[in-house]
Amino acid sequence: MELRRLKGGVTEAEGFQASGVRAGIRSQGLDLALLYCEEGAVPSAGAFTTSLTRAAPVVLTMNHLR
Repeated sequence: MELRRLKGGVTEAEGFQASGVRAGIRSQGLDLALLYCEEGAVPSAGAFTTSLTRAAPVVLTMNHLR
């Protein structure tokens, strides 16, 4: 499989919007990426921690992807 960088980034694909925001996770700068698909539900996947201690947003997202 060959990977290539898209000139327009993740929004190069039609119907996608993206933004970076400062959520206060890091001491400064943008620290959370938001990706939005205008088409609604699309096939999705996630990679999650194997730790038994999981924050509520991680558990919620895992349940949404099941």
